[in-house]
Amino acid sequence: MTEQPKDFGFGEDETMLRDSAAKFFADNASPDKVHALVAGNPDINRPIECIWEKDLWNQMVELGWPAVCVPEEAGGIGMPLVAAVALAEEAGKSAAPSPLIATFCATAHSKPAGLTTLLRRCLKLQRARPRRSPLPTRKDPGNPATLM
Repeated sequence: MTEQPKDFGFGEDETMLRDSAAKFFADNASPDKVHALVAGNPDINRPIECIWEKDLWNQMVELGWPAVCVPEEAGGIGMPLVAAVALAEEAGKSAAPSPLIATFCATAHSKPAGLTTLLRRCLKLQRARPRRSPLPTRKDPGNPATLM
């Protein structure tokens, strides 16, 4: 039988990250801002679109949040999963639309698959071009780290 971790809770770093995320979302994703962003078109037959504020996402990228659970050897921050949970909780409280949760899911699946090199390349690309998502997408032919 494998030994179980002794502490599943928030450590000092995770608590500090959660508190700074709460302040970030309170300052940058108030209910009025989020409502104005997502409730601009009341037409029920409008085309489905993904609406999120790119400047807000770029600020999250600058803070390193998409790479919070990416191993340090891959260019990430290397914090435990509870750090991503803290960020996801605060993002959810504010209902701020962003690709943060999708990025966490992608990085969580990339680590066990042994895609550390891919994660490293994506993070390096993200630092070079701060307007892109840190992970490759199929719709991004200009990204050399694109999977397809």
